[in-house]
Amino acid sequence: NATWLKRTVPDHAAGWTLEQFLRQEMGVSGRLIQRLTRIRGIRWNKEETFLGRKVRAGDEVAVKLKPRGSAAPREVKE
Repeated sequence: NATWLKRTVPDHAAGWTLEQFLRQEMGVSGRLIQRLTRIRGIRWNKEETFLGRKVRAGDEVAVKLKPRGSAAPREVKE
């Protein structure tokens, strides 16, 4: 089960692209946006979408977070 970080688009961000909103309002890096796109981890009003979509005030944007402890342990070289 994944956890989703959700934000509602404020008035001042209306008209931005989804990518602009992710970067400027949610602080998501370009690298993470690439990863989220590959795993379909970005939602706009609970639907899959594309990064060029214009957001409106009141829209809900969500990104998928990796569950804690889900990463495989690294091998330790001795």
